[in-house]
Amino acid sequence: VLVLGVVVDENLDENEYAFFQICLAPQRDPKAVFQVSINVTNLAGNPDLYISFVNPWPSVATSDIISAKLGDEHVVFDTTMEVVQEALTRGGFAPRRLGGPLVPPVIYVSIFGRDASRFRVEMDVSLSRKQ
Repeated sequence: VLVLGVVVDENLDENEYAFFQICLAPQRDPKAVFQVSINVTNLAGNPDLYISFVNPWPSVATSDIISAKLGDEHVVFDTTMEVVQEALTRGGFAPRRLGGPLVPPVIYVSIFGRDASRFRVEMDVSLSRKQ
């Protein structure tokens, strides 16, 4: 589990994955919006970042968001974005709506070592109200 304010250092062999989860607390406010930021600092090799809102083991074929460039990876999204809402409604998955946009209870994250890789991953989550 990725925890707010905790930096995780990992090593991966070539073609190996590391899997993480980000848990979002249910909100009663239908206008609640989570903004999530995931940062992967490349310390060696070539780690790629995959994010899914429904699949616990995201890969290049099963993720909703991909960041796969050389160097560091950085992704920011909020729970009202179309990519999030489409993923949550696909396949009949429907977390509690509470009168607003669907909010994923868990965000699934994987980091893939395209080469043998060493990286640091951290995340930030903030909560706001949609106007």
